[in-house]
Amino acid sequence: MNLEFAMSSRVVFGKGEFQRVGSLAESLGSRILIMTGKDSARREGIIDRLESIIRPLALRFEYLVVAGEPTMESIDGLFAEASKYAPEVIIAIGGGSVIDAAKAVSCLLTNEGDLIDYLEGVGGGKPILTKPIPVIAVPTTTGSGSEVTSNAVIRGASDGKPFKRSLRSPLLRPEIALVDPILSMSMSPEVAAHTGMDAQAQLLEAFTSRRSGILTDGFAREGLELVATALEQAYFNPKDQEAREAMAMAALLSGMALDNAGLGAVHGLASAIGAIFDVPHGVICANLLPEITNANIRLAEEAEGHDRLLDKYREFARVTSGKIDDDVHRLITTLKLQRRALKIPPLDSFGVTHEHIGDILALCRTGSMTTNPVYLSDTVLRGILTKLIKTRA
Repeated sequence: MNLEFAMSSRVVFGKGEFQRVGSLAESLGSRILIMTGKDSARREGIIDRLESIIRPLALRFEYLVVAGEPTMESIDGLFAEASKYAPEVIIAIGGGSVIDAAKAVSCLLTNEGDLIDYLEGVGGGKPILTKPIPVIAVPTTTGSGSEVTSNAVIRGASDGKPFKRSLRSPLLRPEIALVDPILSMSMSPEVAAHTGMDAQAQLLEAFTSRRSGILTDGFAREGLELVATALEQAYFNPKDQEAREAMAMAALLSGMALDNAGLGAVHGLASAIGAIFDVPHGVICANLLPEITNANIRLAEEAEGHDRLLDKYREFARVTSGKIDDDVHRLITTLKLQRRALKIPPLDSFGVTHEHIGDILALCRTGSMTTNPVYLSDTVLRGILTKLIKTRA
C-alpha cells in the first residue's frame, strides 16, 4: 500500500483554547498582523478578548479588515497595506474568506511577483518557492476547513471571463490551526446551516473522491457521523455548545480530508457558479449535493467496478437515516429533506437563470471536477442545473 498524507504542522482544538493565541503568536514573532472580517469578530467581543490576551505580552499588532470573499483587487489592497507594516506573524480570525485572504497575503509577502502569477489555471502557474510568513488560523465558522488546507480561493476575471481559482502550495497551510468551538457560538443559525452544509459536502466528496484512501476515509467517516448528529441541532438550538463543538471538529476533519483526497462535482460546479454570482458557497453546495449524489449513484450502478463507491454511499445513507438496511436511493430524499429543514434558498433567488447554464458549464471542468468518482457529462450537469433553477431568462 502506497499513500501520502499532509496537514498543518500544528492543530490546537478545544473549548477555551483561544486563550493560548498570545503565547502561540509570541513563539512565532513579535510583529502581529490581525486579519478579521468586516465587523462580526469585533461585534461579538472576540477582538476585545484577543487584545486583552496579547497586550500583556508587549506584542506589536495592527489590523486589516477582509470585506467579503477574497478577490484579485482586495488581495492586492491587503498586500499593499500589509507590506507597510512588515508583519512577522498573521493571526486570521474569521471564516474561510478571512483565512484564505491571510494565506494569500502571507504568500505575497515573501514571494516576488503578482497574485495572478501564482493562481492555478488562469495565471502564470509559478510555484510558491519561499515559505510564507506564519499564519495562525482561528476559524469562527464551521464549514470551510481552510485552517488546515493548502489553498486559498480567489475570485477574479481574466480576459473578461470570471473565475474562482486557487492559490495552491503545501507551504500555504497555516502554521497553526487554533480551533476553539466557543468562537463559533456567535454564528447565526443561517450561517451555521450554510457553513455546515459546506462541511458535509466536503466530507462526502472527499470520502467518495477518486483520490480517497484509508487515511482520508477515516477523517471523512468520522466527520460525516458528527454532521449527521450535530448539524440540525446546531441550527435549531444555536446555544448548544456540544453541537457547535461537533460541527467545528467536522469542519476541521473536512479540511484534512479534502486537502489530501480532493473533492467532486459539487465543488466543481460551485466554483463556477460562485465565480459568476454572489451566492454563499454553502448555499450552492446544499443545492447541488442531493442532485450530484443521485447522478453519481445512478451512473455507478449502471457501470462495472464501482462496488466500493456504492458501499460508501450506503454507509453514508445508514449514518444519515439511522436505518441499518437503508436503501442507498433513500439517501437522496434524506438530503433533500435536510435542505428544506435548514431553509436553504434556491439558486434562482440569487439571480441564476437558465440562460446562465452554458456559462456555468464552460467554467466547471477543472480542479474538483476531475476527482469526482464518476464522469458526469455536460448533458447530465445541464439536466441537474435545469432541475434546480426554476427561473427562466
